[in-house]
Order: sequence, then structure tokens, then C-alpha cells
Amino acid sequence: MVALKGESIERYVERGDPRQPIAFVYGPDTGLVSERVRAILSRLVKNPDDPFELVRLAGDDVAADPARLFDEADTPGLFGGRRTVWVRAGSKSFSAALETIAKAPPEGTAIVIEAGDLAKKSPLRAVAERAPAVAAIPCYVEDREGVMRLIEGGVRAAGKSIEPAAKRALAELIGADRLASRSEIEKLILYAGEAAMIGPSDVEACIGDASATAVEAAIDAAFMGDVPGCLQAAVKLSAEGQDANAILGRGLAHAWLLARGVGAVAGGAQASRVAETSIPFFKRRAAFERQLRLWTPDRIGAVVVALGEAVLAVRKRADLGSVIAERALVEIARTAAGPR
Repeated sequence: MVALKGESIERYVERGDPRQPIAFVYGPDTGLVSERVRAILSRLVKNPDDPFELVRLAGDDVAADPARLFDEADTPGLFGGRRTVWVRAGSKSFSAALETIAKAPPEGTAIVIEAGDLAKKSPLRAVAERAPAVAAIPCYVEDREGVMRLIEGGVRAAGKSIEPAAKRALAELIGADRLASRSEIEKLILYAGEAAMIGPSDVEACIGDASATAVEAAIDAAFMGDVPGCLQAAVKLSAEGQDANAILGRGLAHAWLLARGVGAVAGGAQASRVAETSIPFFKRRAAFERQLRLWTPDRIGAVVVALGEAVLAVRKRADLGSVIAERALVEIARTAAGPR
């Protein structure tokens, strides 16, 4: 078996699959990992406070005692009914325990494993992705289309609609982390109050605050090749205590947007028209149009990859977040300012 993708993931999270009683949720987007794990648990568990219905295990404990996972999973509930074992992976691998139980999962028991960002060659991930009884569910930082779907779903669930320009604006401002994105969407819905339609002015007033403007200035300086301006803005953000994840997330969202625009221009579209349809805030369109003319598909594609790696680096070394974010932005500026 291989990791689930796209609609298969959403279908499993919502309905499950009796052929795969073990769910293995992992990836760099910790917010999305947490959201999907809790969605699966809410489907399986009626009373999470009942220790006989939901058993919580630490992955490091399972690594120290591999038989414990099978013992807990094979123990029937006190009053019958389905039993769920929730394992939160730690620093130690329990691949042997997972491999053993995946060969013969106990009937009437579901196992949900919550893991972090695992390398492709990680023994735990390797076991999960090849075992037929395991649904391997990767959680990566969402691309622009994924963010747009998240916005649409959140707004629709609140009984509201959102203008296309407002949706594009919001997608540009969020997207680094699933939980953080949901929080911003909920904040916007709350700000809209009784209004049935959310417009660009609502997004700008609610999400586009002073700190967001400062981040946008740093991002625009980077993608326009203004090395001194980018360095100054990045240092200022660091001094103000801006969250490195938020900075890089906004940068990654901008890079995705720019990559789409650059591709459209390479295909014959007018840069001014692409900027108009991509950027709802008039004051940023001129800068975006210049960036469209400056970058090529290959070069902006490399930046998307580099920013994704920077996001992962911050997750692993939060103490160096500001340094990683600053270097990433300055490197983009140097690339943009280099030979055309």
C-alpha cells in the first residue's frame, strides 16, 4: 500500500474503512495532523473521557514495551462495544510494534497513531505505508488550492458567502498551518457579523493589520530583489517578535500565487491582467506586476521548494526561527537581484 491522497484522505477521515482499522497520521503541518486525528477520533469515540473506550498511549512507552500496543488493542471494552487506542509518537520508533499488530489487527479495535514530520526512510513511516491494514495519511503544508477549499468550507459552514476577490486576498494571507488558518477564517467570519457576504474590505480590515502589512513589505522587497530593503524589513520583523512560521507561511503562499501568475504570463497572459485578478488590494498590484516580469517559472519553482524547506526547518528548530526566516527572505532577494 501507499499513502492516501486527495479525496481518499477526506473520505477515510469522514467514513473510515473497515479494511484499514489503523490510521497513521503524519507530516510537517502539525495543525493539519492534529485536526485529522481529532476528526477520526470524534468519529470513533462517543465518550473520550471513558478510559475503557479510548486508551491513550505514548509512543516512547510503546517503543520500550512493544507488546503493550497489542495488549491494549486486544483488551475488550468494559461494557463491550468498539475500543480505540490513540498513540502519540515521540522521539523513539515503535515500528516493530506497528508491524506486528498490522499483520493481525484485533477485531473491534481501532488504532489511531499521531506522528510528526517523518523522513521517507523512517522505519515507522515505511511500515505504515506498506501495511494493507494501515491508512497512511500525510499532512503537508497546503497549496493555494487547498487553502481556497478550506476558506470555502469554513465560510459555507457559517452560512455565509465570500466574494472571489476576498477569497484570493485571504488565501494570500494564510496557509502555513491548518489550525492557524482556521483561526483566521473564524476570526473573519466573526468580524463579518450578520453580513451574508464577505468582501475584500472585510479581509483587509480584519486580517490585513499593521503587522501583516509589515510582513507584506518584507515579502515584496524579497521578491523584487531589494536586498537592503528586505534585510532591513526582516530584521525589523525579528525585533518586533513576529512569528517565523507566520512570516514563512505568508512568503510560501505568496510564492505559490506568484508561481501561478508567472506560469500564466509565460503562457501568453498579460502581466497587468494577471496582477489584477491575483491581488485584490490595489496598493500591492504594481509590486506584484513587477515581480511577474522579474521571475521565470523555474526560478520561482525553486523558491517554493526552498520556502517549504525553511518552514520545516523552523518546525524542527523553533529557537532559530527568526534567523531561518531572515535568511530565507534575503536569499530570495539575492536570487531576484541576480542575473536575469
